[in-house]
Amino acid sequence: MTSVTTFDSTKESLLDLLRSIKAGKIQLPDFQRGWVWDDEHIRSLLASISLAYPIGAVMMLQTGNTDVQFKARPIEGVRLDQIVEPERLILDGQQRLTSLFQSLFSGQYVLTRDVRGKQICRWYYIDINKAINSNCDREETIVSLAESKQIKNFRGEVIVDYSTPEKEYEAGLFPLSQIFDRSNWRAGHDEFWDYDKDKIKLFIQFEKEVIKRFEQYQVPVISLGRETPKEAVCQVFEKVNTGGVSLTVFELLTATFAAEDFLLRQDWEKRVQELHKYNVLNTIENTDFLQAVTLVTSYERHQLAVASGTQPDKLPGIGCKRRDILRLTLGEYKNWADRVTKGFEEAARLLYGQNIFTARDIPYKTQLIPLASILTVLRDQAQSLGIKAKLTQWYWCGVLGELYGSAVESRFAKDLPEVLSWVSGGSEPDTIATANFVPTRLLSLRTRNSAAYKGIYALLLRDGGLDFRTGTSIDEQIYFGDKIDIHHIFPQSWCQKRGIDSKRYDSIVNKTPLSYKTNRQISDKAPSLYLSNIQKTAGISEAQMDATLQSHVIDPSTLRGDDFDAFFQSRESALLERISKAMGKPIQYRLTHLVDYDLFDSDWHLLIQSLSKIEGISIEAGSDVQQNGCVIGSYLADVTRDGQTIRVLSDSELNAEQIKSVLEQEGAKVVKVNRNQLELGLAAILMALSKAPNDDSLDELDTVSDDKNSPVSFHKECIVKIEKHLKKKLISKTRTTYNADDSTVSVVCAVSKNHDDVGHPSYWFAFHPSQKEFLQNSLQGYLALGCGNEDQLILIPFNHLSAWLEDFWTTERDDRMYWHIRVHKEGESFGLDRKQGKGRINVTPYLIKTEGEA
Repeated sequence: MTSVTTFDSTKESLLDLLRSIKAGKIQLPDFQRGWVWDDEHIRSLLASISLAYPIGAVMMLQTGNTDVQFKARPIEGVRLDQIVEPERLILDGQQRLTSLFQSLFSGQYVLTRDVRGKQICRWYYIDINKAINSNCDREETIVSLAESKQIKNFRGEVIVDYSTPEKEYEAGLFPLSQIFDRSNWRAGHDEFWDYDKDKIKLFIQFEKEVIKRFEQYQVPVISLGRETPKEAVCQVFEKVNTGGVSLTVFELLTATFAAEDFLLRQDWEKRVQELHKYNVLNTIENTDFLQAVTLVTSYERHQLAVASGTQPDKLPGIGCKRRDILRLTLGEYKNWADRVTKGFEEAARLLYGQNIFTARDIPYKTQLIPLASILTVLRDQAQSLGIKAKLTQWYWCGVLGELYGSAVESRFAKDLPEVLSWVSGGSEPDTIATANFVPTRLLSLRTRNSAAYKGIYALLLRDGGLDFRTGTSIDEQIYFGDKIDIHHIFPQSWCQKRGIDSKRYDSIVNKTPLSYKTNRQISDKAPSLYLSNIQKTAGISEAQMDATLQSHVIDPSTLRGDDFDAFFQSRESALLERISKAMGKPIQYRLTHLVDYDLFDSDWHLLIQSLSKIEGISIEAGSDVQQNGCVIGSYLADVTRDGQTIRVLSDSELNAEQIKSVLEQEGAKVVKVNRNQLELGLAAILMALSKAPNDDSLDELDTVSDDKNSPVSFHKECIVKIEKHLKKKLISKTRTTYNADDSTVSVVCAVSKNHDDVGHPSYWFAFHPSQKEFLQNSLQGYLALGCGNEDQLILIPFNHLSAWLEDFWTTERDDRMYWHIRVHKEGESFGLDRKQGKGRINVTPYLIKTEGEA
């Protein structure tokens, strides 16, 4: 069998490693930060080696791969007369090897830190008498002295002096800096003691029990071959370098570009000064910029491949995940960096046009990345009125649909090509098609933690909301000068005194942008009183005041009558109309369960929103879980339908498995979900909520329907189509299983509704061991999946399906087990979802064509 291992594990003597470090054959990649070990760590390390205790393996990368080039630098303390190309780079073990080199081999004092972090200089010694005394703690035998090799009191007076070899001999302190070249020190030691036999015998014992251990010490070395790809090197470094400081992809790319004499950090520092001139871009970071550069670069690669006639399945992907950024070449960065900078500046201008003036007011900072990328590619085209209107619609769909809270890189990769195609006459991008604002969401929008909250705030400003007191529109100058913020319309204290539910009076429905001075005038007064007061002090008429209120979609009569209920109903309706207009699509006014989104982390909002749109489902925030009287963590939510409750647990919870076990012991059904796989999580929850299927049936997952009393059922139409395709008469055995009249063919047929709540159309099924056995025992077996209707019928030969089953997710319980089969539709293509990292299986070729189709 051919080995595919890219690393080798061996041992090397400590002395050989230190020699290679001194010669520059072993160096550090420049993304390794400066060493951080303190004096106590160094003494402990030296004690371990003196006892021949293991200190852990070090990991190195063989150099020589032209695709994996990092700027290298010598270990601190190494002095090279000329530039030396290293043979190996240290990925893990920098702290240990630097400490050992400086203390044992450099011939210089060690620059380290004390326990308070203060920088100090130290020489390291070992007490000879204590070292050979088995009753002494070895760490106590390691002595560190200041640069002067003297110990002083608080007045600076020398108490003990070891600054000459003679004083070292007298004190019995052996300098560890001479442990690999001790002949001169020993000769001086013997001469100092006039060749005293006991002293010579003592030193011989010290050599045997301590020095030889340093000389013979073997360090485990894991060596990555030069063929190891760059992203693997970086990933390995981050996973194993637990003693260092976490690195960003920017720092890793900085080291890569430095190998080609390009200073990425300095380049970014110049760009960020320009970008931060725009208030909305104040929080843009270097990784955001690199993501945008990578996104447009990968899009360009994709387009060039399309133009050259590359087959669709061979086209390079569009993306800006970590691995994509690490593949960015210096030439590509230089080609796009200036244009991306301009793209971010244009994004800032577009946001200013939407009355979003500060980084604090941006609903999603993440959405700036695809926005800047789109503007980068469009260039001057983006200034045309029609295209700008489309970009604005796309932006508000992302904000108000709350689509940029998690798994954003995948959405970025779809946004760029889809929006560019759309503005050129193509179909709507996925962000617009899938965006939906649930009316009841207004009640749970109460703080700036929600993107939609900040979005509605900006919409009110953009659409001409006037300040109550001055009657002026709130442009950028007034925004900053008058300290505009979002404030209550019916004051909190007024509402509290009247027993109004805080969920109503603290919601966005009862808030609007106002100046600081106006809010002071409102104070805790009833609306009828503060309106009268504002009119009087500002010298404005009732008609003018009414016009100002209407600019905030407030019915003036409800405020003047202090009628909170009428106000709330009127403004709720008006805000939904404003939201619908901004998104360019109607609000879906179907009954939904009210969810308090503030109880959930924003990463889960899309999942919660998708569940809340399914009729009959209710959602409550989860609670703490205890074991033996102690809280061990919490679960995410209780999801209930038809009296059945599922407890949803985040797999990133610290004690996820322990929590799951406790909940199941209590009799609960538990579904674990991943915040980066929300669609899969939704499928798993719905699968768990579905009724337990019979072993002889292949059940479709329950889904939302406009008419819950009309279940999906087009089996017969599918069977007719299969019969024509196979030229066989099929006889029903059960609701979903069929045999040919000549017994040569068996078919399992299932149908599914269109699940279109979380992206492109998808269709969910459960495949059971009994179905597998039924098809396995046939001469020729097929699984037929009716996706939405009989015109989308996929017929998969069982011998193909059986090879894929191990890649599908499963549900396993005491009484049953089944495979999750999920068909994903994108455009005219159909794919079967598989476990993370496996990718989708293209099953479009298995689609049975309707008569007349090519």
